[in-house]
Amino acid sequence: MDEEKFKQLHYELWTWISEDPMRTKYHWPKWREVVDTYEYIENHCFACEYFGDCFYCPLNKGTNENPYCTLYYDWENLRENYSYEMYSDPIIRVGDYTTIEKSDFSYVEEKEKIKQAALKIRDAWK
Repeated sequence: MDEEKFKQLHYELWTWISEDPMRTKYHWPKWREVVDTYEYIENHCFACEYFGDCFYCPLNKGTNENPYCTLYYDWENLRENYSYEMYSDPIIRVGDYTTIEKSDFSYVEEKEKIKQAALKIRDAWK
């Protein structure tokens, strides 16, 4: 395994993910090309595949509550919260008009948090 190649793919993957908060690593369009070369990437994660042990992984900023892949889980939790809020707001229909009732949830701010979390993962492996 070539560390520089895996770093490059990790960087490309997480840059792509950061562009849209609803994207996941499983939807990356380059997976077919990667699988043709490497056959299998553990957890769809180049860091997992390269390091093989969470102890050495740069994405592991472990705490007692969650000792594994904390940067990834931080991003995933933000993304799930965004998705829940986006689809759970009550929709009010008045005649031919549809309005969404406003909540305190800021989609723009949450989108930016998700983007920053993805970029933090991208930049963790230097």
